[in-house]
Amino acid sequence: GRLVWPGGTCPVELVGLSYLLFKQIHLVVDCAQGQVPRLTFSGFLLYQFNFLTLLAGPIQRYQDFMEQLTAPRIPAGGSEALAHWQRVLTGLLQMVLSGFVLAFAEHRLTFLQDVSRPALVAKEFALVFYSYPLFVYLNFSGYCDAVIGAGRLLGFTLPENFNRPYLARNMIDFWNRWHITLSHWIRDYLFTPFYRWWVSRQPAHQGVAGYACLFVALLAAGVWHGSSVTFAVFGLIHGVGVTVNRMTEDALVARYKRSGLRRYQGVRWVRVLANLVTLHYVAFSFLFFRPDLQQNLSVLRKVWEALPW
Repeated sequence: GRLVWPGGTCPVELVGLSYLLFKQIHLVVDCAQGQVPRLTFSGFLLYQFNFLTLLAGPIQRYQDFMEQLTAPRIPAGGSEALAHWQRVLTGLLQMVLSGFVLAFAEHRLTFLQDVSRPALVAKEFALVFYSYPLFVYLNFSGYCDAVIGAGRLLGFTLPENFNRPYLARNMIDFWNRWHITLSHWIRDYLFTPFYRWWVSRQPAHQGVAGYACLFVALLAAGVWHGSSVTFAVFGLIHGVGVTVNRMTEDALVARYKRSGLRRYQGVRWVRVLANLVTLHYVAFSFLFFRPDLQQNLSVLRKVWEALPW
């Protein structure tokens, strides 16, 4: 799809085939485990090609879809319908706004490559650094708001996909708030089977297996976003972040117990600092959402050289 902004078009890729594959894998696994009591060909087609979730999710399970298909919940009154229409409109406005944010970020990035003064380099990089995460969130969250609102108008309750992700206190919390249905899918169909398989064969390596599976799961989440090597870098950054997050929490629990960890996380300055560190770590990773790896690295190199060492 393409978002239009004054002076041109801004391409926004919407993934479709990967969501079909995700739903197919979920259905095959759940059927094999006996979690789908009755599968019909017509139900399968309606589920796979549901126009609400066809392009970019949210990822809905077959069981939930069929339950709602047989008993849709149409809005009871005008006020409820109005609230859903408002969500659709808000989502569409977010998507349009995301096009302007991306255009601004690309313009600043172009300007950044032509400046040499350290102060200007820092200023332009800061604008790019904070614009890309804003673009990604507005675009994808807006899309999800639009289809969730449209689904409610048609009697379908699609799963929520975002919960204020940039307020996350750490990387694990971030993935519990960001693209929630993808996080749950990776947990259920990649992390958990891989972890169980490893531990069943090497019980003594339970801790190492958990960390390795977390890393692989988040790396896969990054690679899933696209075929460019930049998405592998994105997944690598998140894999490292989530794994280090889990290792740190486990070390704190081992020393101070779970209650001590909760007290530590409840300290206000710790919470605020953790939010800021997580936000900036995630924002750094989103620099690699751009498919040109060489350009991304050249920008980072320029910023590095402009630092007052």
